[in-house]
Amino acid sequence: MAFGAGGFSSAFIMQVFFILVYPIYQVGLGLNPGWLGWALTAPRLLDFFIDPIIGNFSDNLSTRWGRRRPLIMFGAGFCAMSLPLLWMPPSHEPRMMLAYFVVMSCLYTFGYATFEVPYTGLGYELTDDYDERTRVLAWRMYMGLAGVLLSCWTLKLCFLPIFGSEVKGAPWVSLGIGLCIVIGALVTVLGVKEKNLKRQPEVRVLEAIQLTLKNRPFMKLMVVNMIIRIGIVAIGPIIYYINAFGVCRSENFQASKDFASQITGLSGTLIVLASYFTLPAAVWISKQGSKRFSMGLCLAVAALGSASFWFTLDPRWPYLQLVSAVVSSAAMNGVWLLMSSMVADICDEDELLTGMRREGVFGASYSVVEKLAGAIATGFGGWLLLALGYDAQKALGGDVAPEIISRMKAIYVLSQCGALLVAIWLIASYPLTRARAAEVRRLLKEREILHS
Repeated sequence: MAFGAGGFSSAFIMQVFFILVYPIYQVGLGLNPGWLGWALTAPRLLDFFIDPIIGNFSDNLSTRWGRRRPLIMFGAGFCAMSLPLLWMPPSHEPRMMLAYFVVMSCLYTFGYATFEVPYTGLGYELTDDYDERTRVLAWRMYMGLAGVLLSCWTLKLCFLPIFGSEVKGAPWVSLGIGLCIVIGALVTVLGVKEKNLKRQPEVRVLEAIQLTLKNRPFMKLMVVNMIIRIGIVAIGPIIYYINAFGVCRSENFQASKDFASQITGLSGTLIVLASYFTLPAAVWISKQGSKRFSMGLCLAVAALGSASFWFTLDPRWPYLQLVSAVVSSAAMNGVWLLMSSMVADICDEDELLTGMRREGVFGASYSVVEKLAGAIATGFGGWLLLALGYDAQKALGGDVAPEIISRMKAIYVLSQCGALLVAIWLIASYPLTRARAAEVRRLLKEREILHS
């Protein structure tokens, strides 16, 4: 539970950022969506360079408090302080707003990387057992889902009458969220003891990256990871537009936005509650067979849920979309859990090949793929809105034509389904099975006995 508390902080750090960025900067402040899309790409590209450095630094760090925990606490504190400032541009002139957002989001990303990479590495090294890894990492998901549950209502809280508008409410709401981020990280830092590993030779960053790229199971898993994230993350923000300008539309545009934010909150709440059932199911199915089979099943269920949005995104029944959201997203939480557990298994195979424990670098590499996919997705997503015919200035008053909403709906459904089907095909040939993982643990144990 102490380890899982860090997942509570992690969920807040990035969920709140992505939940608020388009409603505040684009819908609230009128920033061009194409500009905002490219602005969101900048911090993701920064991650591409800093995550491996932080991961390798964490692997080689030696302090009285361990090699992971000091970085976890620093990163969480940095994010807590900078989150409210993200929504406080000193000028509403478009270019000034854009420049301010790029700088602040890059600083925020640095703090997140300093927290997330060591925290992920800490989870990989807590246990050596094939099945127990999934159960332990599930606690990160359980606690993280509580953070998601609360963060889903962030936008709704920003609309409280006391603030006057969502733009003025965002910094105040973020102050409370920052406190939650610090508390979760503090529980992890104080409650988890790191393993006392023997001192290992320091490896330079480029050499560490080269060794990681040679690991075939890891590279295959990361291709699956990138395809899913591009297919889902690139299209994800469009659901707010479909709701605000279409499904939840009323004569009062402010009321339409408020209703859309309520749908977002309800959706997140139900997804979290459903995930508390689907995650133990994914763990159980994995234990009966393999992680590969369990992941394939979760991907198939998610694809069915995504396909059903074609029928449930309907203005006549605005709440019906919650069924599709729950099915698809709850199943995807099972995918993310199993993928993390697979990376922990890969760390064992890497130790067999290199003789070193490099959870930090693998956690960083996983994070790089996640954020690189996010960079591609967000950069593409902003321009996709323009390609579909969306006009940011007209939209300030709620003027978006029904045919544009129809195009958004089509691309939203087809993109997600296509990505998930390709992922199912690729994961079917994932090579690190239960039998191979057991063989790797046996060989490592024999080596340990021989050296002792």
